[in-house]
This record gives sequence, structure tokens and C-alpha cells, in this order.
Amino acid sequence: MLRGSIQALAIRLMGTAIWVVLTLLLARMVSQEAFGELFFLINLTILGGTVLTLGYDVISLRFGAPMWAQGETGGMRALLGEGMGISLGASALLAAVLLGGVTFGVVSPVTASVGPAALVVVAIFLTAMIGLSRDMLRASDRLRRALIGEAFVRTLVFAVLAAALLLTGQATAIGLFALYVVALLLTAGLQVNWVRQAIGGITAAWPTRAHLPVALGIWPGIASGIIMMRAPGLFVGMQSGLVEAALFFAADRVAQLSIFLAAAVRTAVAPELARAEASELQETVARTSALLLLSGIFGLVAVMAFGTVMLWALGPDYYAAFPTMVYLLIGNSVTATFGPFHMLLNMRGRERIASAIVTASAVLLVVLLLTATSAQGAAMVFAGVQAVAYALGWLAVRRTLGVSCGMFAVKARHIKEVRAEFGAMARKLTGKQHRK
Repeated sequence: MLRGSIQALAIRLMGTAIWVVLTLLLARMVSQEAFGELFFLINLTILGGTVLTLGYDVISLRFGAPMWAQGETGGMRALLGEGMGISLGASALLAAVLLGGVTFGVVSPVTASVGPAALVVVAIFLTAMIGLSRDMLRASDRLRRALIGEAFVRTLVFAVLAAALLLTGQATAIGLFALYVVALLLTAGLQVNWVRQAIGGITAAWPTRAHLPVALGIWPGIASGIIMMRAPGLFVGMQSGLVEAALFFAADRVAQLSIFLAAAVRTAVAPELARAEASELQETVARTSALLLLSGIFGLVAVMAFGTVMLWALGPDYYAAFPTMVYLLIGNSVTATFGPFHMLLNMRGRERIASAIVTASAVLLVVLLLTATSAQGAAMVFAGVQAVAYALGWLAVRRTLGVSCGMFAVKARHIKEVRAEFGAMARKLTGKQHRK
């Protein structure tokens, strides 16, 4: 568990470092409005790509991991084919909706003309493909490749292309977003090729009764979860303008650094939670919670200590984002406190309960965001709703699975075990380097 988490952390660390540098360049070299528009489009793409998988990204991992353990690669190929077919059909429907918005003059950064609308549709479909292939790679024990594509290659390619455009002095939000789409295309192609190597290809298949009902049961929770993370910034952009959205996205980019360690842990441990026997589930959850707690504390302290410096580095236009960053940090810290209830319920067949909790929370968030008139107000709403959602999720895990998660499951011995294993791996790595 820890080895996988460290591998995931190393890859995410490289990708995050590149994103930080690129964010600094963008904040310094484009207008605040262009910065807000670019991240509005990127956040919309991430949200749409997750929604359009209709839950098949989680299904790929949940059903794919046991299939891989039993050598059923044919079933994995068909499962991935189902997911990609679903995403393609949903993308076509989205294209029709956005074209209607352009035709009827709906005012938004996406429907201003056919060009941005087309780019968004392509970007969302590619994001869905990346998510599906990533989780199939995770199911087939290709964690490193699953992360390299999304967390590193996509970021590196976009950063190189964006830096080149910035140096010309002709960068616009749409031009930069077009380069982001190119990065998505290259990443999707790379990951699909890796999946073909792992499971022998992709088989076109109709959604089956075994998968589609479960996917649709999971999907509301997955869609609502990404809405919880991405909707605040999008609402700020639509209600308060792109300049105010730029403040929110700047604060969010800094605050996200507090959870990238926890994200690496969640990525690594999901297959283990899916495969764990009932008798060992509590211990597996406790160790996962210990890793999340330690990573969450470290991330929170580090960003609180250096967040002001990072906002200063973005430029004087972004100093006002500090209170927003603090509220976002409070919301992000909830994960380490209550544990990954959503992932745990999904991996153990309680997806409808997880979906109900997150969907209700997302509805509450959207309703309250309608009253938020600033970046700081949206961040406050996010923090409050996030706390309520995770508290309810912790209670659901306790009631339905009979296990405790989050900080309430962690004992001193779990912390000691994690520290001891980490120390052993560090000594082993150091020893190898000395021998070299």
C-alpha cells in the first residue's frame, strides 16, 4: 500500500511542480480576465469529462480489478468498450446542446462562438477517455502508467506548448485552451495504447445488465462529487465575472497543493479496498486513513505556511485571494478528518448510498452558491457543505459496512507502522544509491 502511494506521490509531485510554475507564468503574463477564462474552461472540461463517463470510470476499477486477478482480460476489453461507447454518445449529445446555445445566443465563455464550443466538446470527450483508460490501467496493476499519463504527460505537454505561446506575447485564453486540448489528445492516445498492451485491446460492446445499472447507480454520486469540487469556481465566473473567477481559481490552485498527497494515497489504495476480504477490511481502512491523515496534516501545514508567498508570486492582482484560499483549505482538510467515504462505499457495493449523500450535498451546494456574490463567499459555502457531506459519509460507512474510517479509525500503531514502512523504504532506497 505504502509503496504504491509513494510511487503515486512522486509522479503527482512532478506534475504539480510543473502546474505551479505554469500557473505563475500565466498569472504574470496574461490579463486577469484571460487567466479566469482559461481556468473556467479547464475546470468545465474536468467536470464534463467526469460526468460524461456515466460512472464507467469507477466501474472499470471496481469490476476490472477482480477480472484482472482472475485473468479475464476479455471481460476487461468489453468493459472498456462499453465505457468509451457511452462517453462518445454523451459527447454527441453535449455537442448538440452547446450548438443550440451558440445558435440562440446564450451568453457564456463556452457559447460565445462555435470555436470555443467545439474545443470544449472535444476536450471533454478526451478527458473522459483519459479517465476510463486510467482506471483500467489501475485495475490491471499499472499504477505508474495510470498516473504518468494524466498527472505528468498532460501537464508537461501543455506547459511546454503554453510557455512557447506566452513567449510570443500573443497568448489568448482560447489559444491556450486549444493547446490544452492538444495535450489531452496526446495523453489519451498514450494511455489507450498502454491499455491495449495490458489487456490486449478494446472490444466494442453494448452496455450489459451487469454493468450499466451499477454504473448508473454510481454516476449521480460521481457527477455530484466533481460538481462539489468544480462548481464554485464556475458559479463565480458566471455570476461575478471572469476577474472574480480569476481570484477564486488562483486561491484554488494554491489550496489544491494541500491535498495532492492525499490524492496520491487514494489513487494507490482503491484496488486494495475493492479486493479486501470482510475480515481484513477494518485494518485496510485504518491504514488507508492513517496515510490520509498524515498526508492531509502535512499538506495543510505546508500550504498555510507558504500560501501567502505563493499568492504574492502570482502578482499583486491576486493578493485579495488569501481569505478564499483559507476557506478552501478548511474544506479540503475534511477528507483527512473523515476519510474517503465515497470511494470506500463505491468499492464495497454501497454505491447508491454514496450517491445519495453526495448528490444531496451537491444540490445544497448549488442552491447556496446562487447566493454567493464573490470568490470568498463561494469558498465559504464549499467548506461548509463539504464538512456536512463527509460527516454524513462517515456515518454511512459506520452503519452499512460496520467499519470506522478517517481519524477515528487510526490508532497509534497504525501511525507507527506507516512510519516504519516508510523508513524502511527510504533506507533501502538510500542504500541502493550508496551502492551505485
